[in-house]
Amino acid sequence: MLTRREKLLTLPWQQRRYDHHRHKVQSALPAIDVGPPSTRGHVCCKLKKQQNEQERITQIELNNCRLLQRMGTIMKTNRLDNHWVNPPPREGREHVENEPHDCWLQTSVTKPNIDRADALIRENRCITIKELGAMLSISVGSVEDIMKYQLHYCKVNGRWVPQTLMDVNKMVCMQVASHLLQQFEDEGDAFLKSIVTTNETLVHYFIPESQQSSRGKQVAFFQHNARPHMAKTMETLRKLKWNLLTHPPYSPDLAPSDFYLLGRLISDLQGMRFVDDAVIQTVQEWIHCQPQAFCEKSIRMLSEHWKKCVDSGGEYVED
Repeated sequence: MLTRREKLLTLPWQQRRYDHHRHKVQSALPAIDVGPPSTRGHVCCKLKKQQNEQERITQIELNNCRLLQRMGTIMKTNRLDNHWVNPPPREGREHVENEPHDCWLQTSVTKPNIDRADALIRENRCITIKELGAMLSISVGSVEDIMKYQLHYCKVNGRWVPQTLMDVNKMVCMQVASHLLQQFEDEGDAFLKSIVTTNETLVHYFIPESQQSSRGKQVAFFQHNARPHMAKTMETLRKLKWNLLTHPPYSPDLAPSDFYLLGRLISDLQGMRFVDDAVIQTVQEWIHCQPQAFCEKSIRMLSEHWKKCVDSGGEYVED
């Protein structure tokens, strides 16, 4: 019968492990002072150090007492931490939020700028962020903050629209799209061939070559409350007994001129520079050069957009 130690010494690696453990135990034992006893000089030096330390502590306490005697009234009744962080309840303050003061950093995201930006967007739904910044005299970053976090706008087919549609707007879009889709299923291609659509866009004398230029920016937005000259046109069409199709508000994704025609017009003209009114002739030539299938394709895409709008519950249709 082997003892515990003999079992530990059976294999070489166990022997090394045992020796290492024994060395650690021995090194952890308290060291025994086997040196010569302290002399009188050593004892006097140690006592002198203790005396100096005691004198230093006494001097600090004395200075503290003198400070309290001179500033005691202020320190006891008007502590700085109580005055700045936690005012007494008797002052009537019950909230912990920071109050307005002159040391706050100046920001361009103010109520007047937000209201003016909203008014400019409602007037021109295809205005750019740079143009808004120039009109408001603020930076592009501030305009982006206003558009995204204050007004909650996003761009759909080159137009500023609400980032999240209200339930009422979704219901209107879904009902209009469902009605038009049903009419298309009943009449077929004859219904699409009878559609006449119109829109307008602003073409500058110079269209820079940029990614955003190909998104159809500067497209005029026709709201449901039409402008005076548009109202006159609509009245004339009613007298001619034309069938006026309903177009829901905030729906550039359901207008073929927005999601197909004008975006390609701006894309083809980017990088060109015009003098005077030569841009008018260029746009007219571009329109006349387009084949008949080009416009037919935009009209035929309407049925797909109507179906996507109905299936998504009135949400924006993304290509």
